[in-house]
Amino acid sequence: MSTLEEVLRLQKTESILRAPAGDAVHAEVTSSTNPTLQISLQNNTGSHNVWAYITGLDINRGNAVLVLRSDGVTPYYPVSPSSTLSSLAVDCHIRLGAPGTTRVVTIPQMAGGRIWFCVDNQLTFYVNPGPALVEPSVMNPSDANYNLNWSFAEFTYNTFQLFANISYVDFISLPISLALTSTNPSAPPQRVLGHPASALATIAAALRAQTALDASDWAKLIIPSPSGGSISRILSPNSAIKLYQSSTPQLFQNYFTPYVSAVWDRYASTPLTINTQSQWGLLAGTVSPPTGKLTFPGVGAFAQPSAADIFSCDSGPFARYETNGEVMGNITARLAAAFNRNDVSPSDEENVAGTVSDGSPALFIVSVGGPAVMYQGNEKEGMVSASWKEKESDIEKHGSDLVVPRLERRPEMLVPTAAAAARRRVQEWAERAVDLGGPAVERGLRPVMMWLVFCVGGFVAVSRILLASRVVNAVLLLLAGYMMVMSSFGEEGGSE
Repeated sequence: MSTLEEVLRLQKTESILRAPAGDAVHAEVTSSTNPTLQISLQNNTGSHNVWAYITGLDINRGNAVLVLRSDGVTPYYPVSPSSTLSSLAVDCHIRLGAPGTTRVVTIPQMAGGRIWFCVDNQLTFYVNPGPALVEPSVMNPSDANYNLNWSFAEFTYNTFQLFANISYVDFISLPISLALTSTNPSAPPQRVLGHPASALATIAAALRAQTALDASDWAKLIIPSPSGGSISRILSPNSAIKLYQSSTPQLFQNYFTPYVSAVWDRYASTPLTINTQSQWGLLAGTVSPPTGKLTFPGVGAFAQPSAADIFSCDSGPFARYETNGEVMGNITARLAAAFNRNDVSPSDEENVAGTVSDGSPALFIVSVGGPAVMYQGNEKEGMVSASWKEKESDIEKHGSDLVVPRLERRPEMLVPTAAAAARRRVQEWAERAVDLGGPAVERGLRPVMMWLVFCVGGFVAVSRILLASRVVNAVLLLLAGYMMVMSSFGEEGGSE
């Protein structure tokens, strides 16, 4: 493997991660990001047994394969073993806390990074000679992790920026959500909601309906849990083609053939213009009669792709190119997207790419099981002091009633909700006031005060208006003063 691109292609297709040859990935001379990054891993599942794993390439250590140890801080660099499928030499299972809690880990600058989550079981990674890290695979039924409930998000953290995505390219399983804030005060918070808990069932119903509609076996994409009582994951068509290549080699074999033929017929006489959105600008191509290929003069040509080529964007005419590889890859991405999506025209809607990125990351949260929750303060004292306000409009329906979360980047959605922390502060203050008030206050007003603490503490936490919080504090102060004065009068009357 000579380039990072080739390394990541191997990781995608074979679930093998190895370092590129030479110094294909390196740190820039001038760094704009910190050498390390803290990541908050949130357990928003209903399980007390959730493990995380972080893998990738350390770009400041010769692109060495890296797995973070169980302490969530120390990198582990596997050495090349003498045999394949060797076990990791150290414990790399990062256990998350109870539902609703956060664990903070620290990573160095990395390329090809993945954050894995597994619920109710631990994942198994192996090392092959190289060293090469053997990662879990959804396309290999003999994989030790195949029947487990797991998923991952992808990221790159280099000297330029942090870039992360929820990576639903190959399959969809556990809900994973991202949130990112910046040290740049003008940069709004970014968030990827992930999918709702009901998404697998909704998608499965749509796939079964599509199977009945066009007689293609879309239901093959649905992978049931070992018990058969639920859905383990839903594969992409490309992953399903690879999974069933022995048992069902005809899966989607001619699915796009009529459409591709119609496209080729159209652009035999009409130029197809591709906006490369890069230095190449607009490129026009037509189907050449002698070769039957879609030809872009001075760049390259494409034969008619099969369904597997379109779904993978990495085989047949969409595979690697001997010449003009960069620009041909650019055209390939847009052709494959056009076939897959049918419509790639701008819609002026919000970005739903499932990505977050920033050159000066401040707080990066990766959540499993539900939307990421923003917090502040010391997480050791308890979870979260702020969350993202949800609206009904944040969930939209697209075709077949498939529920798709929208990305929201509105900073006003960040609404404090740390009722627990606020109540704790108010309660401590109220306890001192009650103690100063004497036995009469202790007996008569403590229950009332504790009820007020619960109500007022919640109000203080969720109030968006600083003035309102100040007014509440002033009222509490006056109330405490009143109780102490009344207690003093009571004690004087008793002594007389």
